[in-house]
Amino acid sequence: IITRAGVPKVVKGNSVKKGEILVQSAYPIVNDDETVNQYLTVCADADVKGYVTYTYEDTLPVSEIIKEKTGNKYNSYSFQIGNTKIQCPTFQAAYEDSQAISKVKQIHILDNFYLPVFMIKEEHIELKEKTKNYSKNMAKKLLSQKFFDFLEELEENGVLIISKNVIMERKGEIYYMHGTIQTCEE
Repeated sequence: IITRAGVPKVVKGNSVKKGEILVQSAYPIVNDDETVNQYLTVCADADVKGYVTYTYEDTLPVSEIIKEKTGNKYNSYSFQIGNTKIQCPTFQAAYEDSQAISKVKQIHILDNFYLPVFMIKEEHIELKEKTKNYSKNMAKKLLSQKFFDFLEELEENGVLIISKNVIMERKGEIYYMHGTIQTCEE
């Protein structure tokens, strides 16, 4: 701790918790008999460096069900006048599972006179469920990438990473990455 104003309440080597006061903003004014007469209040100002240990945990299932596009799609059209929607008939059966992307265009006269009439085009894309299995190498690659993204975020926030000790293991039907990261922060 390098204190410019205030009274340091901790010294190098002390263990502190979140919310604990490190530099007090009041100087005690003491009498000749060492009793506190009053306090002089200042704006506490100090540079504090501390070692912080982060616990890291992340999981990935061994297999998961994902939705994959099949390539089949169709368009449907409708009009909306005020709160009333008029659907144009489509001769395509709806997919069991699909994703819809809507494009809405409002009708206008001239450049700035808009009517409460909308033309809507919806593109329906068929989706099928598929089971995706992750090998140990693929899981390690995916979890490692998320871990390195976490480290990069810490570094962007000005955190100096001193050491990292993270391992990946399989626990039943999930891959589990866990460990600790030692950092130095201001």
